[in-house]
Amino acid sequence: KWDEELNTFQKLLVLKAFRDEKVIFKLMEFIEHSIGNEFAHPMPPKMEEVFQVSDYKTPIIFVLSQGADPTNNILRYAKDVRPNEKDPVKMISLGEGQGPFADEKIIQGKQNGDWVLLANCHLCKSWMPELKKHVEKLVEGKISGQEEDENEALPHPDFRLLLTSMPCSYFPAYILQNGIKLTNEPPKGIKANMMSNLSLMTPAKLDDCEKPNEFKRLVFSLCFFHAVLQERKKYGPLGWNKFYEFNESDLETGITVLKNLLDGHEIIPWESLDFVIGEITWGGRVTDDLDRRCLKCVLSLFLNEEVILDDYSYTKSGVYKIPSEYSMDSYLEYVKSLPDNDDPEIFGMNENANLTYQKQESEFLLNVLITVQPTGKASSGGKSPDEELFDLVTKMQSKLPDKISKAEINKGLFGTIRGNINSLTTFVMQEMERFNKLISVMKKSLEEMKKAIKGIVVMSGELEAMYKSLLTNKVPEMWASAAYPSLRPLGSWVADAFARIKFIKKWLYKGAPNAYWLPSFYFPQGFLTAVLQNYSRKFQIAIDELGFSYALQTIHDPREVKEALQDGVYIYGLFFEASRVDMDKLCLAESLPGETYSTCPLIKFTPVRNYRRDEEDYACPLYKTPERAGVLSTTGHSTNFIKCLDLPTEEKPEYWVLKGTALLCEKLEQLVI
Repeated sequence: KWDEELNTFQKLLVLKAFRDEKVIFKLMEFIEHSIGNEFAHPMPPKMEEVFQVSDYKTPIIFVLSQGADPTNNILRYAKDVRPNEKDPVKMISLGEGQGPFADEKIIQGKQNGDWVLLANCHLCKSWMPELKKHVEKLVEGKISGQEEDENEALPHPDFRLLLTSMPCSYFPAYILQNGIKLTNEPPKGIKANMMSNLSLMTPAKLDDCEKPNEFKRLVFSLCFFHAVLQERKKYGPLGWNKFYEFNESDLETGITVLKNLLDGHEIIPWESLDFVIGEITWGGRVTDDLDRRCLKCVLSLFLNEEVILDDYSYTKSGVYKIPSEYSMDSYLEYVKSLPDNDDPEIFGMNENANLTYQKQESEFLLNVLITVQPTGKASSGGKSPDEELFDLVTKMQSKLPDKISKAEINKGLFGTIRGNINSLTTFVMQEMERFNKLISVMKKSLEEMKKAIKGIVVMSGELEAMYKSLLTNKVPEMWASAAYPSLRPLGSWVADAFARIKFIKKWLYKGAPNAYWLPSFYFPQGFLTAVLQNYSRKFQIAIDELGFSYALQTIHDPREVKEALQDGVYIYGLFFEASRVDMDKLCLAESLPGETYSTCPLIKFTPVRNYRRDEEDYACPLYKTPERAGVLSTTGHSTNFIKCLDLPTEEKPEYWVLKGTALLCEKLEQLVI
């Protein structure tokens, strides 16, 4: 009945309801079935085909994507097609002050029949109007951008104008309309990346070292290392906190450094190699300390003393290893035998990482579909968007809590410690002000939205943006700017905001709780500092000498905590990503199959003087949102990263670093359509 009663699109809807992470795969089948295989699996464009349909009037525009640069392909093709030309492509990389030079190249190219490549047009915004004029004259068949007489010669028929640019709003639409547009995706998967990396080498280059066998093994290992760095990006924050544009120049430089260090030393200088490659060549691009820690862990798998041994394998399964024969042919033959779908073990991860990746891909696709859907009239018998939104706003207004009243604050909170007000009271008062501001913003904007829908007031730009956000189950920007960092969809975000306000109210009205919901705060770093400050004042110890020790508890429910700690706090409400807690051993353990997040039990934070961490513990980073990436705020703290917690583990800390294990204040939730 599945095949008989449901069409392809209906099957897609059922899959979305039960296994939304698989939507991306089924959608390819739907596209192939509906409009053809060429739309589901497009072939990359070939230079020969592009130039066959081009002429001097038509610019060729290469739309750049991260990790894919067509420049080398253009130069290689130009040398093949124009072998007699000393400089087959006149290339200029655009940027500040490069406009006049580009003008000159284009005019000379029209006269002489040159191929002119203007790279990175997106970096020269101010010159884009001039580029548009050049293309207009090309279409008209003129050489210069100025008025010419009727007898002016046409541009040389061999002239070609090639442009590369990242997508940007200020690129002239006229050029896009009159040009040939193409893009090329970067290679996906370890196999494709390795084929691309090995293409940089030749048999002569592999033999060009005083230690040929060691050099050949280490070159292959560096190529694999580069491929793994590239492919970790697909896992999002599990792979890297921030996006880094590792490219071929890093690999070429790394191989050059490797050759120089091997030629210059009798014994392989492992420490020097580790530092130069890990901290400078590739590490120089990394700006996040925790990402650098991850890069060093990845490097340790591909650059160590065991790599030069014959039986060394990068993974326990033995699938990913160095071929026994050190030649280009054997390397290429081995790479072709690698699986098309990467096994997560090469990244130090498990199958749950693939689940996370698939969810991210499906979520991105569905978000794009939501943004392009029409918001027109209602279907027959249904409500119009205005009516739906009016009902939603009315419902939110009825549930919106009142501001936190200062008059109802428990007087017992204002007790002193050695003559100073309790630092936690100061902290919660500051949180109260922030939440009151959020309540005011929400209350005012909801009232204005109802008036705008009725036509009583003009629909301003902010209200229109809010209107679109509410219709697509997203948090309006004006609310997000007054709130804490969060990636939740609208429905979940509203419920969470009300729960946070309820927690702060209970603390202020009834007194300090026995355990604290750390994710409820705008500024959790301030809360932890306040705990240390209270301890510092109580025992007359400089706060700079204090740190926290951490102990996982055997309970998950904060209501089971019957008494607050005298020195320290219990924290709850956190989630593990890429791990869980073994409740018998109270240490980190492997995630269960299909489990991307797990609830963390209560954690005891205890201030300790001159705290020294156990090197066997895993320094687990704690973030506010699953996005992980953040920026430094005016307080000097990250907008996302809170701190690292030293947690016990039976595995080596590097095991969890490669998995991307972290604690989060909230889980990533799917957008409900």
